Amino acid sequence: MMPVAEGKICVPEASWVPAERLKFVNRFVVERADSCISCGLCASLCPNGVHKRVEGHASILPPYHQRCIGPSCSSNEYYCVKHCPTSSLSVRASETFPALRASVTSTLAKGAGSGGSERT
Repeated sequence: MMPVAEGKICVPEASWVPAERLKFVNRFVVERADSCISCGLCASLCPNGVHKRVEGHASILPPYHQRCIGPSCSSNEYYCVKHCPTSSLSVRASETFPALRASVTSTLAKGAGSGGSERT
């Protein structure tokens, strides 16, 4: 049961942004321009499943950002951005992930320094 102070429920500070949820946040954003011709080359190259083309559909599905390993992929032969025939793909770092990670880190550090005291 959660502690109650002045009629309000006290929630542990670390529970505001659970660290285990970071794995569901995009580290990188894959952008596909309107110039994409839905050839499916990116889907056939990417071993991580970022791109998916469903047989019978007119266009490729939106990128699954959570699976992208980012610029470190550029040295691989399967780098989608390099092989796109229309140069329609780009990869950039997410603005959300670093801010959320910093929040989780500082929250956990405060909890460890205070002996796990709870927030009121």
